[in-house]
Amino acid sequence: PLLREVPALASRAARGMATLVATGVGIVWLDPRSWPWVMGAVVSVVVFPYAFRRALAESVTRMRTHAAALDRFHLDALLGAVPVRVHGAERSVQREHEGLLVEWGRAARTFHQKSAASVTLQTAVGTIAAAAIVATHVMRGGGLGPLLLLGYWAQRLPALGTEVTTALTSLREMSIVAARAFAPLSAPELAVFSDRTTS
Repeated sequence: PLLREVPALASRAARGMATLVATGVGIVWLDPRSWPWVMGAVVSVVVFPYAFRRALAESVTRMRTHAAALDRFHLDALLGAVPVRVHGAERSVQREHEGLLVEWGRAARTFHQKSAASVTLQTAVGTIAAAAIVATHVMRGGGLGPLLLLGYWAQRLPALGTEVTTALTSLREMSIVAARAFAPLSAPELAVFSDRTTS
């Protein structure tokens, strides 16, 4: 079911990026001398996700692996509930489950910390750029009419950047899920089957 969201996420990322670029072009059209700040805000949308891509991919993979281990453990525990109770192994099963849960929690916390750091840095850069665009326009004696539209577009830059980054991060997670789902299809054949065919 998660893979069905890929087209919607891709469309959302493309729409957000197009809106971000169009907003930047509109700001430069209103105040051509603000182009360095606009470029900084737009480029930050690409730079920060690219800089954090490897760390986020590793964290997502680790978190998904621990989540799969928890699911498998739950299934095994349900199937073997009667033998576990007969042999009095509840405490051992609880300790094993606690260990898996702790590892999953650490991986999830690491992923969310890195993701939050990327979004925070990007939002900070976008907010500083928006404030600089408005401030420089006012200091240069710009008109009130363009200032209102310029301020509106400038304050939209951080929100659009966050939207694009969120969509790209979700797409990265979907690609990892897809890779795990299709991994058995690309696995090499077992030697047992080849031995049987030759014998």
